[in-house]
Amino acid sequence: MTIKTPTARKSLKTALLAMASLAALLGLSAPAAAGDPPIGNQTLQIAPREQPVGQFLQSFFGQLGVPVIISPNLRGTVNGAFSGPASTIFSQVADAFDLVAYYDGGAVYIYQTSELTSQSIPASPQMLRRVRATAQEMGLLDSRNTLQPAGQMLIANGTRRFIQQIDEIARAGPGARAEAAQPTYEYRVFTLRYAWADDVTFETAQSEVTIPGVASILRAMVSNDPNGAVARRIETRRSPRVGGLRGQGLASQNGLMDASYVDGGFTPTPDTLGLALADEQMAGGAPVQHARIQADTRLNAVIVRDTADRMGAYEALIAALDKEPQLLEIQATIIDIDTTRARQLGISWRFDDGRGGVLFGDGTRNDDRLRRGQDITPRNNGLAISTIIGNGDYFVSRITAMEDEGVARIVSRPQIVTLSNVQALFENTRSFYVGLEGERDVDLYNVTAGTTLKVTPHVLRDQNQTRIRMQIQIEDGSLTDADVDDIPVVQRAALNTQAMILEGQSLLLGGMVVQQDVNAVTKVPVLGDIPAVGLLFRRSERSTGRIERLFLITPRLASIGEEAPAPRLDFGAMPGSPETQPLPAAPALPKGGSRMGFNQGSAPNDPLPTPAATPAVA
Repeated sequence: MTIKTPTARKSLKTALLAMASLAALLGLSAPAAAGDPPIGNQTLQIAPREQPVGQFLQSFFGQLGVPVIISPNLRGTVNGAFSGPASTIFSQVADAFDLVAYYDGGAVYIYQTSELTSQSIPASPQMLRRVRATAQEMGLLDSRNTLQPAGQMLIANGTRRFIQQIDEIARAGPGARAEAAQPTYEYRVFTLRYAWADDVTFETAQSEVTIPGVASILRAMVSNDPNGAVARRIETRRSPRVGGLRGQGLASQNGLMDASYVDGGFTPTPDTLGLALADEQMAGGAPVQHARIQADTRLNAVIVRDTADRMGAYEALIAALDKEPQLLEIQATIIDIDTTRARQLGISWRFDDGRGGVLFGDGTRNDDRLRRGQDITPRNNGLAISTIIGNGDYFVSRITAMEDEGVARIVSRPQIVTLSNVQALFENTRSFYVGLEGERDVDLYNVTAGTTLKVTPHVLRDQNQTRIRMQIQIEDGSLTDADVDDIPVVQRAALNTQAMILEGQSLLLGGMVVQQDVNAVTKVPVLGDIPAVGLLFRRSERSTGRIERLFLITPRLASIGEEAPAPRLDFGAMPGSPETQPLPAAPALPKGGSRMGFNQGSAPNDPLPTPAATPAVA
């Protein structure tokens, strides 16, 4: 006789040694009860030849006249000749293949030991006693199939068929629904200090951003459906189409507009959709979620209804989410530069790390100002911009232009205060509406052009360094002179990037170039409008240029600090009194900060103020 398994082969001698203990376990001499397979001591003779173990057991119990249900997970083959009591033959095979047999009173179920499982059944004390007594009376309990009470739960361990029978006993008893354990719920209110309890929505001209609150995060965590509620930041692009007025006038009063007409078809109203969804949920029989989580916007608090043993977990999770965020100030400087005048636009820079450096200039004595310890502000008339980027390392970029030439100009310099991991938005756009006539109504579409800057900072503290990671989205658009069907064409350029800088450093972004064509006419009034002769009294000029837009983004850590004194207004101050004296000078910028200064309209022979007196943007 040979028994082959996927992992090892066991000899007949090993099987015979375990025969006595297995026979005692099965209770061969006693009448079979539910739970014990009714094998008996009938003598059998079987000679399998490389027969799968499942087919062998089917033939074995077929000769005994006992129905058998075999797990599909059984693997291995049986080969040899078996002759002797049925209990002895089964014990050999069960020991070789690590099998477990369970008899439910009608059929024998054969499993592998690895298929033993457990299940928790909510039960009251009365149900616990009733289920245990019934299982003992039916003879279902043994060393492998057990019942263990645990508070208001009944833990069933054993084969799948045994657990199924215990569940049927628990459900089929008189008053089983009334006996089911009814957990005790309590209510807790968690007041938040820093985080928002409810979702926060930011609306712009082109999009709508929703940031989940603590209540939404908790609902997603306790949801039974893994594909259900998900708490995440959602940004929805607004449709350029404006909501129509159809159905909001007199037609809505006579019941003719029960549905909305959209794109040539009718769609159900929200009430109809709500009823259909409710009916579908009731028909599906979805289980009711006992935990309830609600946000109170008035108190900025989260209200939780759940069992008392879970409140500690809620409290720990909410405390971990309600942390004081880092306050930041985001300063963005938008600069336009005429790149076609590169010869008049001198760009010089220097990089110096203390051990060596690289200098790039125009070969004149103005390059001396780029050396360490020199004043970088040029002493000539016009517009000058000086920027220091870095903390310790010197990277100086100088842009020199004449104001009357209009080579460079600062378009905007917004300053926004935000929190770490919260998006800061700057938007400067223009909008107009285009009407499109349809078959029954007219739709309005919104066309927007302008500059939109989104910055999401994240503060990282690593040992003695503080770094700031920024996610930046820039969209720059403008209306062009071209048009399609009398609708102007909008030219857009977008930039999405991420960067990490040290505290005190700035990030310079460029590369957005716009081609400009300008037609100008200069004429003498009245005379220049005379046909033919007017050509002698007017002049036309056409100029082209390439404008490059630069974005200089500087994040700075901020703190609330001490309370400032209350503002004071006194109309009784006399001239010359302390209240009318000029304000003291602003404190100097911290070392390593990002600095920008500009001077305008200085006389050719008058020197510009020193850098200490140069107006600076903190």
